[in-house]
Amino acid sequence: MASSIERHLGNPRPVALSRAALEVLAIVAYRQPMARVGIELIRGSASDSALDTLVQRGLVEHNQHHLLVTTLAFLAFASLRDLADLPPLGGAE
Repeated sequence: MASSIERHLGNPRPVALSRAALEVLAIVAYRQPMARVGIELIRGSASDSALDTLVQRGLVEHNQHHLLVTTLAFLAFASLRDLADLPPLGGAE
């Protein structure tokens, strides 16, 4: 019954991030602060839509130098206490 009530109250379920958005989020998380052009060079494709989604969801933002960084909402989304908790690149421990 709770799902029916939530639907009527207008609490939409969170929509999963696209593969492109997850790629961009990972790039920003590991390489921040990042310029948009740096992200696109790493990915080899335009990232405007993915970045717009991440900014709208509050997972990344522009810092005082207009570079992209992750937010506290990203830490909550990724279930991390801080960026030091990110797993090492390549999965090696």
